[in-house]
Amino acid sequence: MKVKRLFFESVKDGIKRIKSEFGPDAIIIDIKENMDGARKGYEILIAIDEESVPQEAQSGEVMKRIDEITSTIKTLHERMMSMETDTLKYRVEAFPATLRAIYDRMVENGVDSKLAFSMVAEVYGETGKLAEDAGKAGYFLKRILAKKIRVSTVDNSKEPILVLGPSGAGKTETSKKLAKKLADSGVSVSIIAYEPQKRERYNEFMLFSEQTGIPFYFTVNDEDLPFIVERESRKKIIDVTGNERLQRKAVERLKGCSKLVLFPAWTRPEKVRDFCSQFNGTDVAGLVFTKLDEERSLGHVCAHLLSLERPVYFLTTGMGIGDIIVPDQETFYTLALEENAWRREEKGQ
Repeated sequence: MKVKRLFFESVKDGIKRIKSEFGPDAIIIDIKENMDGARKGYEILIAIDEESVPQEAQSGEVMKRIDEITSTIKTLHERMMSMETDTLKYRVEAFPATLRAIYDRMVENGVDSKLAFSMVAEVYGETGKLAEDAGKAGYFLKRILAKKIRVSTVDNSKEPILVLGPSGAGKTETSKKLAKKLADSGVSVSIIAYEPQKRERYNEFMLFSEQTGIPFYFTVNDEDLPFIVERESRKKIIDVTGNERLQRKAVERLKGCSKLVLFPAWTRPEKVRDFCSQFNGTDVAGLVFTKLDEERSLGHVCAHLLSLERPVYFLTTGMGIGDIIVPDQETFYTLALEENAWRREEKGQ
C-alpha cells in the first residue's frame, strides 16, 4: 500500500476526484480541514495499491528514473573515456619523441587515439631505439600499414565488375573513372548502366562515350542485364542504380561478377558492414572509398581501412576523370598523418 496526502477545496469534490483517479479501491484514512491562510480547504489522507497509481504518474516517475540513469551512465562513460585518454597520454610519454610526434599527428588527423597508440606501439616493438630516428620510424609505420590493409586490383580478365553502393556514393563517376583507367592501360572495356529511376543518366554516358570512345549500354530493366552481359565481349563495368532493393535484384541476376562496393569517405565502418551484410551469400570482392576531396582530414579513412575486413581496390580523390588511385603504403601514410592534399579549394580550404 502507498499513502498519499491530497488537498481539495471541498470534501465532496475531493472524494469524487479520488474515486475517479484512483478507483473504488482507494481507502480514505483521514479528512482534516486545513485552516492555513495560504492553503484553505480539506486535507484527505488516502491509502492505495501501487498498481492504483495513475498511469500518467507512473509514466512520469519511470521517465524521471530513466533520465537519471541515462545521465549517470553518460557521466560514467565520460569519466572512463577521460581516464582512458589520460592513461594513453601517460603511456605515450614512454615512447621516443619521434613516436610521440607521430601519435599526435595521427590523432589530430582523425585517427582514433587507441588505434594510433597501437600503431606507434607496434613500431616501437619492431624498432626499439631505432624509432628515435624519424626516418626509420616513418619507414616502419608504412610497412605496418601496408601489412594490415589489404589492397586488390582489377585484373585484365573478362570477368564483369558490378559497381554497388548507397545512393550518392559516386558509382557513376567511379565507373567512368575506372573504365578510362582500364582503357588507358590497353584493356578493351565497356560500361553497362542499369538505371530505371534517373533516365537522364543516358545523356551523361552518351557524352562520356563520345569523349573517350568507350562504348556503353543503358537499360531500365534488370531482366535485360544478363543478356547484355552475355553478348558483350569486352571487359564490362556494370553501374547499378542506388536503390538498394534493385541492387539486390541485380546481384541475384549477375552471379558471376566481381562486386565492388563504393562508399563516400565520410561513411562510418558500421555503415559499411551493415550495407555489405545485405549481400550475404554473395562474394563482395572489395571496397572503394570515394570523394576524398570533400573531407577536411583523412585519418579516419585510414582507420576504416585498418578496421574493415575487406580489401580496398581504389580511392577517388576528385571530380576529374583521372582522379582515381590504387592505394599503397605511401597513400596510407598520407591518409593517416598528412594534410588532405586533395581537398577542394572552392570549399574555402
